[in-house]
Amino acid sequence: MSPTRELRPHRWIIRIVSAFIPKRLRTEWRREWEAELLHQESTLANWSRPHWRTRMDLVRQSLGSTWDAAFLQRRRLEEDFAQDVRHGFRLISRAPGLALAACTSLAIGIGGTTAAFTMIDAALLRPWPYPEADRLMVVSTNLGRYFSPPAFRRLSDRHDGLEHLTAAEAHGFLMNFGGQAVLVNGHRVSAEVVALLGLNGPLHPDAGRAFIPSEFAPDSEPVVAISHRLWQTQYASADSIIGQTITAAGKPLRVVAVLSRKFDFFPDSDLLVPLTFSEPGSYSEYDRKLEVYGSLRPGLTPELAGLMLTTATRFFRPVQVASVESVRERVFRGFRPTVKVLSVVALIILVVGCLNFATLLTVRSADRQPELAVRIALGAGRQRIVRQLVTEALVLSCAGGAAGVLLAYLGRGVVAGNAIEGMLALPRTLEWRVIAFATVLAITTGVLFSVGPARRATARVDLESALRDAVSSPLHGMGPVGGIRANWLVGSFQVALTMVLLVGAGLLVKSLLRIQAFDPGYDSTHAVTLRFDLPRARYRTDADVARFVELLTERVRAVSGVDDAGAASSLPFAVGALRMRMVLLEGPIHVSGPPEAMPLGWRVPPPPPPAPGMIDTPALDFFLTLSCEVDPAFFRTMRVPLVRGRDFTPFDTAASPPVVIINQAMAARYWPDTDPVGRRMRLGPLFPWKTIVGVVGNIRRFARDDEIRSEYYEPFAQAGDERRLLTSPKIDVAMRDLFGLDRESPVMVVVRSRLAVRAIANAVGPLVHSIDPALPIAQVSSLRETLDNAVADRRFILSHVVGFASLALLLAALGVYAVTSHVVRQRGRELGIRAALGAGRAHLIWLPMRDGVVVAVAGVFFGALLSIALTPQLRGFLYEVNPWDWSTLLSVAVLLVPAVICASYFPARHAGRVDPLAALKSI
Repeated sequence: MSPTRELRPHRWIIRIVSAFIPKRLRTEWRREWEAELLHQESTLANWSRPHWRTRMDLVRQSLGSTWDAAFLQRRRLEEDFAQDVRHGFRLISRAPGLALAACTSLAIGIGGTTAAFTMIDAALLRPWPYPEADRLMVVSTNLGRYFSPPAFRRLSDRHDGLEHLTAAEAHGFLMNFGGQAVLVNGHRVSAEVVALLGLNGPLHPDAGRAFIPSEFAPDSEPVVAISHRLWQTQYASADSIIGQTITAAGKPLRVVAVLSRKFDFFPDSDLLVPLTFSEPGSYSEYDRKLEVYGSLRPGLTPELAGLMLTTATRFFRPVQVASVESVRERVFRGFRPTVKVLSVVALIILVVGCLNFATLLTVRSADRQPELAVRIALGAGRQRIVRQLVTEALVLSCAGGAAGVLLAYLGRGVVAGNAIEGMLALPRTLEWRVIAFATVLAITTGVLFSVGPARRATARVDLESALRDAVSSPLHGMGPVGGIRANWLVGSFQVALTMVLLVGAGLLVKSLLRIQAFDPGYDSTHAVTLRFDLPRARYRTDADVARFVELLTERVRAVSGVDDAGAASSLPFAVGALRMRMVLLEGPIHVSGPPEAMPLGWRVPPPPPPAPGMIDTPALDFFLTLSCEVDPAFFRTMRVPLVRGRDFTPFDTAASPPVVIINQAMAARYWPDTDPVGRRMRLGPLFPWKTIVGVVGNIRRFARDDEIRSEYYEPFAQAGDERRLLTSPKIDVAMRDLFGLDRESPVMVVVRSRLAVRAIANAVGPLVHSIDPALPIAQVSSLRETLDNAVADRRFILSHVVGFASLALLLAALGVYAVTSHVVRQRGRELGIRAALGAGRAHLIWLPMRDGVVVAVAGVFFGALLSIALTPQLRGFLYEVNPWDWSTLLSVAVLLVPAVICASYFPARHAGRVDPLAALKSI
């Protein structure tokens, strides 16, 4: 060999790097580089004695080939990927049914998971626009979350654990728009709200300015900040609103700001008014209506901040223990069980969809065995084929992911519209985080659930048999059955997960049916409710309230289409002016049962005030009971049965002897063996005795599954005995606040009619205006809607679980159908030979169906075990239903097994049509 052709180190580098060059480019690429280096060698006089710098230059030039190789390799990968993508689209066009089934499987799984992630994103991931939002805290005590103004002032003097301690009070402001009285929700807030919520920073008002400290002084000019929503709807987004004076709650308020569009710390609140602590009740310890917020100091934990605040609350009367909790945590806590259940359900439907996707890919790969064998015989590497199969699956998964995002987008309004009370406002558009989550999920599932089927497909290729079958009869042999068994195992797992969802849906349906079957104590059909908040400034006495109720109900009864009308201070599932009272009962009484339980979140009321000149109330036996004010037509309109005695009449006025009506629960608790009619009761030593004139049926007040408590009713005209007494100057002002003298008087009118809710509201509006032009209808609803809202969380969960369970059943049936069809195609020759040997049609159908039956039975068995483990998560949504209800498990099994068997039967019918002659010719 000549010296110029002698092997050199730089040529070794070219040989090694050329291994990474695509085969179709390798020869030409190597020839070019070797020619270049040969040219460089020819310039050397003697290779054995060159200068060392010349040698290094040649090696350095040869190393430059690595960059050229890397570029070509990337180009090759890009070309291969593009080629695989194009091939994937061609396969979709050749097998649209399988592609549609695969995309649908992933679309359902990804769409459901994306919908669940939307709620998680709204609760936990979406950043709040407030400064240091993670440190926003809400303060409460062991007695509740509300504080009196004096308690807040004492707390603000010693709040070492929190910064910017802020008080907020929800308040309804009566306003007039276009001659129509409207009740606008708002909040009164203390001075630190500006710093706490960033009204001078990131949430600067869209128009105007933030509050200034002088506007929180008691003698300052009243000002207001309106929401962006109110600015758009009522003031046409006019910039001239800044500086104008509007009237709210009978007071002129100068508008100084239009709040930022992003400000939603107080949901459904349209007005912010400075809290000056000069309002009625600002010095009352009993007027607990302030919520307290603050920002956690750096370096502290909520637990430590609560201990620091307890140093102030321990001096309250009674002694209280403070606690601090994240605002976001409190908001999320209300619907955490709902999100938890929906997340588990979405995960199950995602797994079912992905397994179905993998099953379809396996079936498709098995059907392509001859094609893959030909490609391997022509020199294609197995890794190259695996990469192509994965890329084809990735095309399908991206299409399924896009369809899933579309499903989540189309269903966003349904989820947001059905959001239960207490849930964060869900966005009606998809945030970028949700889209990114769906994209990553689609790519990840496409890769993870396609690599296994692709590797199995290439590993099982038998070149000789596959090539022989490819050129022989279309009824080719069955071959190895390992993949089929694996598919049946996956199918069993799908059936098991589907059974979990169906069992959960069955438990929720059974629970809801039991809830709807219970008797609330009244007739909720064809009944419309209207709420009015009578301001104490215009309705100072109970005679004024009674007069309004009488005038309005009389005029409503005269409306065409109205059957009856009544009124009360409180309705079921709408607390209103419902109160828990301490009462004295005239003996003899016999108390039966445990002590009266307080409603959730209520505090035990203090005893009535002592007589003038006495320090404490005498040692008397007081009993807890609910109290409500009604008019004579209330029980008749609500269709509450009168069990004993008489109903109220128009003659039960302030001038007549005081009377009350009690419910059956109170009669059974205190007079179980005697007739309570004619017995007497009163609130305390200073109050007159009231005679019990009747007993009515029980009304379920707070929840369908809550216990029924003792309750008494009194006429509107006689309900103010305690108020008239408390107006005496001898009674402490704070005690007057305890009985609500400075608060509004809620009145709820019930209209019995077959007219629509909106028609009733339109008819009653002018009647109210004729009585009090400044009084708006605070709320319009129906008894049925109010009753249904009490189980809104159960309905929300039920609708989603039932929907996902139905989709899971569809996917499981689709997977079994696909595998059975594949079995029939793979065993076509065997089935044909069996038919030629005399096998009956039923036997031929049973052979491919047999595994489907095993899948159904095994899936139901393991699904029952999974259901027993997971259904206790639904315990909070069930009513009088055991999470391990065997009748539900049995019913689901009876439904699921035939459904899966049917899914395998329809493709198995083709086995009975196999041509024996064609099978024999193929041997």
